[in-house]
Amino acid sequence: MRVISHPAKIRCLLAALLMLVAVPVPSVSAAEPTWFSKASIGWFPHWGLGTGRPADRVEGSNYVYRNAEEFERAAETAGWSADRMVNVAKRMRASYITIASLHSRLGYVKIWPSGVPGSVATKRDFLGELIAAADRQGIKVVVYITGDPLWWNDNRNDQQAPPPAWLPYGDTGWLDVRGYQAYKGDPSIDIRRRVDWKRHYAKDVIDEIITRYPKVAGFWFDGWGASGAEGQAAVEVFNHIHSRLPGAVTIKNNGSGVAVEGEDVPAMEDCASCLDRKEPDYDITTQHATGPYRFESAFETLGWWYRHSDTAAWTPQQYAFHLKKPIVSIANGWVPGWGIGNDMSGGLPPAPEGMVAQMDKYMSWASESLVGVRGGGYAFGGFDPGYWNDGAYGVTTFRGRNTHYLHVLTPPSGKQLVVPDSGYDVLFVRDLKTGRFLPFKQANGKLTVDVPSWDGALTEASTVLKVQTFRNRALPTTGWPASAAVDGDYNTVFRSADSAFTVDMAQARKVAGLRVVQPEESKITASTRIKDYTLSASSDGVTWTQVAAGQLANQRGSQTISFDPVSTRYLRLSVGSLQNGAAGKIALAEVKAIAPRC
Repeated sequence: MRVISHPAKIRCLLAALLMLVAVPVPSVSAAEPTWFSKASIGWFPHWGLGTGRPADRVEGSNYVYRNAEEFERAAETAGWSADRMVNVAKRMRASYITIASLHSRLGYVKIWPSGVPGSVATKRDFLGELIAAADRQGIKVVVYITGDPLWWNDNRNDQQAPPPAWLPYGDTGWLDVRGYQAYKGDPSIDIRRRVDWKRHYAKDVIDEIITRYPKVAGFWFDGWGASGAEGQAAVEVFNHIHSRLPGAVTIKNNGSGVAVEGEDVPAMEDCASCLDRKEPDYDITTQHATGPYRFESAFETLGWWYRHSDTAAWTPQQYAFHLKKPIVSIANGWVPGWGIGNDMSGGLPPAPEGMVAQMDKYMSWASESLVGVRGGGYAFGGFDPGYWNDGAYGVTTFRGRNTHYLHVLTPPSGKQLVVPDSGYDVLFVRDLKTGRFLPFKQANGKLTVDVPSWDGALTEASTVLKVQTFRNRALPTTGWPASAAVDGDYNTVFRSADSAFTVDMAQARKVAGLRVVQPEESKITASTRIKDYTLSASSDGVTWTQVAAGQLANQRGSQTISFDPVSTRYLRLSVGSLQNGAAGKIALAEVKAIAPRC
């Protein structure tokens, strides 16, 4: 029998044997909407008067149907079913559906028998059927509310142009201005004006929905970020929703960064006008100067709405590229709102069907790494995401304290994956899909894993490595003076105009690394993240010895600087330059010193 006499090794062995009970993921703030704080994925279909084949469009417009009657007849002819729509969401593993029908480019159609005049409405209660069918499966329904009546005449660029003769309300086009004025008893209201649309018509429609469908989970607002009277109208509507339906979520398109009082969830949209570059191309979070947690990334895949533009199935590689988008969103703590348009039956056209089928297959084994997890690389820990070895790129998630997932999205050129160990001691590594244990080693702050195949990353979405750890070597933060950088809260940031940051650990400790989390205050382009740095150690705060130097990557999330172990009380991070070429200055959300492995 081998006797281990070294106390540190005994402690490591005991930690491995006692590891084993997963600690629950820390709860989110009680002020956050309960259901959305637990959401994993959303489905964002556009379904309205523009849904259909281009050949069937009316007079070369974007519309296939002239009114709600034609739309309803087409849906019933196609055999529309709420259960069919909900089944699409289930196969995506979606927690909620955002149904976009009251849209400025879908005829402002209300898919329920509305008693509020102003735009066309169906006689069949599609919305009620959808909410009931979704509720039976534990899925929420959010209703899209446009803030843009400016396409009332189907010609946004010329508000004075007469509307096409086939629009339902004559000279007021898609909007029943006079009918709504009579309903309100106020001829001064013109719902073709944005402020009147928001303050009056949208509010009345929302009230009707809340009254009829108390299980509606919330509302998604597009074009509600203006200032002045329009902004005040948005505040009034959002606060009114919360007073009438506590727990309902207000999600607002917030790519511009303009927040509105009462806005629960900012939605970061992936569109040509919102983004100028993603890096890698599938990582939509890299072009938003927005941090982790409780955001929605609303992104278009194969078209927000269906117009038969994609009739053929894609290759597995094409689907895999788009499936990487929700993975990076989840790993950044965002909830992906996946924009895939349905057809008139409630199902999917061929290309989207192929994508959802591939996602269903992928999630059949990968869901534990994406549902009910936290994104790695921010205040709560997890392995560092980003650029790894030999061209690899990936993101990380984790559950509890010791179970981690490495999502390899772009594989390395060889069969080994090398990632920073981020201060974790590893017990074992498994291929999540096959369950196979994989050979690995840890040394010099790196975890190296032998991986036999990268097929998952190339043809499905990602290769997922499940990493079980038994210890985190992060050192205590007692005695560190810059509290905002050591308080475990990503949203508090230590800032200094100086180019150096000193960590005082109150006493001499054995140190082998520094984990750095910067605030996500810039896009990949024009990034204000740290580039050149030096790291020095000191026992007295006077005499310093350099222990590391180099460049940090231009990427989101934590980065770990590893070096040969030293015994030191102080560490000083000096910034030489930023990614945008500016002189170095300090902005740190979190730092943690890391002890060497025993």
